[in-house]
Amino acid sequence: MIRDTLTSGLRVAGCALLAWTALGCEPQVGQVSGKVTYRGQPLRSGSVLFVNAEGKEVGRSAIAADGRYVMTDVPAGSVKVAVESHGHVPPGLGGPPGDYVPIPPRYKKAETSGLEYTVTRGSQTFNLDLSP
Repeated sequence: MIRDTLTSGLRVAGCALLAWTALGCEPQVGQVSGKVTYRGQPLRSGSVLFVNAEGKEVGRSAIAADGRYVMTDVPAGSVKVAVESHGHVPPGLGGPPGDYVPIPPRYKKAETSGLEYTVTRGSQTFNLDLSP
């Protein structure tokens, strides 16, 4: 009798855990990666920034020399995107020549960039093709 009650209780707990997981109680986050280009060429340095509807930064990534970026653990939902172009090394400290590419100032702020994306759960690709 006690054994049946214990087995039944464990079964109920297991089902509850399974239902909890199936209902999406796991964190709703995504990994977003992509390539940033300007005038058809990779942006060789800089940062990509994701801002949620409340204006809070929810993701940031450096841009690699080939234009690629990767963000992990970004909360699912709509974001506005900002892109900053800057050299890998601050000016005057001997950074590689030509790694800075000036882009229009509107991209520096998420509110003015015109770039938006909806992050979903899991891995996804979001390429950013900036225009003059």
